[in-house]
Amino acid sequence: MMLQLNLKIRCEAEKIEQSGRWIGECKSLGIVVEGDSLDDVHNATDEAIDLLFADLVEDGELEEFLADRGWSLNEPIPDAVSEGVSVSVPWELIARGGARDIQRSTA
Repeated sequence: MMLQLNLKIRCEAEKIEQSGRWIGECKSLGIVVEGDSLDDVHNATDEAIDLLFADLVEDGELEEFLADRGWSLNEPIPDAVSEGVSVSVPWELIARGGARDIQRSTA
């Protein structure tokens, strides 16, 4: 069963000049990732978001987590369904630094 969230998460990435590495942060989710490239940060962010929401569903904490942030599901999770539930979370990564800002989105 796929649950669709009716929101878009905004994450930001910035290249650290001293190390040349990238740091990505999704403040609304409490996620911070690091990578050698913007692609690494994008992939790590996607994986971290998937893992976070999978854990929330597995632990039965998804609806509370969303409510704490003023968000909600389009439909409630049926009580009988505890396995095989995944959550589709649209998000965007805004990269800061360099000559221009870069935006990447997932649907």
